[in-house]
Amino acid sequence: MPTHLKRYEYPRHTYHFDSVAGNDAYTGQADKPLKSLSLISSMNLLPGDRVLLKGGSTFKGEWFSIPVNGTKRKNIYFGSYGTGHAIIDGTIQYTDWVLYSGAVYRRSHVSANTTQVFANGNRMIYAATEVGLPAGAFYYGGGYVYVRMSDDSNPNSGTVEYGNGTNGLAIKLNGKSHLVFDGIDFAKMNYGAINDDVAGSKFVTIKNCTSSFTCRAFLIGVTIAGVPTYPTDITIQNCVGYDDLDVPFWIGHGTRLYVLNSEAYNIGKDVSPQAKNYPTATHFPDGILISSEAIDCIVQGNYIHDCYEGQGIIDEVSLVPAPLTKTVSVLIEGNHIDTSTGDVPAISAAGANTTIRNNWINAGSGTAIMLANAPTNIYIYHNTIISPSGSGHSLDTTNQTMTACKVKNNIFIRAGSTNRYCNVAVNSAASYECDGNLYYGASTHRWFRSGTEYTALANWQAVIGGGDTGAIVDNAHFVTDYTNVHLQDISHARGIGVDLDIPNDYDQVPIINFDAGCLQY
Repeated sequence: MPTHLKRYEYPRHTYHFDSVAGNDAYTGQADKPLKSLSLISSMNLLPGDRVLLKGGSTFKGEWFSIPVNGTKRKNIYFGSYGTGHAIIDGTIQYTDWVLYSGAVYRRSHVSANTTQVFANGNRMIYAATEVGLPAGAFYYGGGYVYVRMSDDSNPNSGTVEYGNGTNGLAIKLNGKSHLVFDGIDFAKMNYGAINDDVAGSKFVTIKNCTSSFTCRAFLIGVTIAGVPTYPTDITIQNCVGYDDLDVPFWIGHGTRLYVLNSEAYNIGKDVSPQAKNYPTATHFPDGILISSEAIDCIVQGNYIHDCYEGQGIIDEVSLVPAPLTKTVSVLIEGNHIDTSTGDVPAISAAGANTTIRNNWINAGSGTAIMLANAPTNIYIYHNTIISPSGSGHSLDTTNQTMTACKVKNNIFIRAGSTNRYCNVAVNSAASYECDGNLYYGASTHRWFRSGTEYTALANWQAVIGGGDTGAIVDNAHFVTDYTNVHLQDISHARGIGVDLDIPNDYDQVPIINFDAGCLQY
């Protein structure tokens, strides 16, 4: 190699890892793969290098920390090779259980909180104490893990697994930048799949990855020991998180953090009765969580469904301390949120300068869009909201002092017998501005303002100071109620909206005629 070449011009090296055929004495070529992922933490990687894990391999109880930075011209790439994705599984099997009492067994274990225990592939339920431990449950306390198998058998005869205390995370970004993670799957982690564990990470892409049965999954910008990490330019795309105890996608305390075209489901499914070993106050079983100090962040094109606890998407950016309250902004756009399985909000927004647009929401008995914590500059445009049943509202701003909330060009459908549309409680009519909305229900139409109910559109328009002048109460005439919400040619939602300078709809079709809803005709 000529000595005059710069570091970013070095040829790319590829290091292979195989959990079965690998050997740590090998050199890492395709026919001489390494075995232990812990080696990565101290490897002298160069910008442009690739680290590849054997597809179909399961790396048990493994984790690693990123040792070096890539560069703007050459990222360091981590992915899979061969057929399928490699899996990093955070658990280790233990076979030294000792009978404690009745059908309860225990083993000594001193570490950080043990959030999950798996018996024969199934997540055990967390119990509050080892006394009277129910079948299929575990308890951790006093330096011991206690388990009781679902059939009261000896756990040493089955497969009982959990994290060993050092592998709460599969991959720690370690403050490093210019990285790509592509096609690696994660399972059963005590804490998460990928986390920016120290400050400084930027220009990182996480794509085509899956996390299942972790505590949390992809965490970018969380607070570590009370100190935010403030990452920038981190993108999570085409990823899936499911059956996690907690939120699969968490962004915040950072700038230009994106969650794109990803899926989260079975959120909070196993939490009852309290399948977690950490305080309820720190439990966030949401699909996507945008925490405080999220600046210029985008959540777009995601599918969030089967939410059993928490929210589909929650935006907390109003919690930003001054003076950042005037500069933050979040875009929640083009997502399909289906919370029809539970009594939870589809979107909860408490932000400053947050735009919620072009979303397709199938709400259950919970609220479709809930505004909280006195939000500022909330723009709710071109959403299609289907609320079939229950007491939840299509838009709920109860007891909130809002500033500059604008609700325009939306379709609010109430398919159930109880038709609550907008529950609006603001200090002045100027704080709530609406126009171009279509409202339709199976029976009586209902709007609320400061606790007072209105059943006629004209009365609603009058009480909000003459707003919503372009609104109608009529059938939206979807192609198929309520599974295909494209508009038919006879739809009364066509052309009733106002120009909001939004280029495209949910399907990326140009918005020309200003139809209400997330999909243009």
